[in-house]
Amino acid sequence: MGEALRDGFTQFEATGQDWRTAPLGLRSRSRYLHDGRAATLDEAIRAHDGEAQGSVTRYTSQSAFDREALFAFLGTL
Repeated sequence: MGEALRDGFTQFEATGQDWRTAPLGLRSRSRYLHDGRAATLDEAIRAHDGEAQGSVTRYTSQSAFDREALFAFLGTL
């Protein structure tokens, strides 16, 4: 997910560059990303890089209305 999100920790077969993540459970979260460094979903999405850069670009090109609709949907998960 890019250098900015590399944490250097090994968890099972996941290296410091690729790790295991907990299930989303977005309704009960107050922090995001595998280590809680993002305070909002928007911040978590924008922090991604590498293979996820295309998704970040598509996300940031959406209107504020569409991004809020996405957050509403994610809140149902």
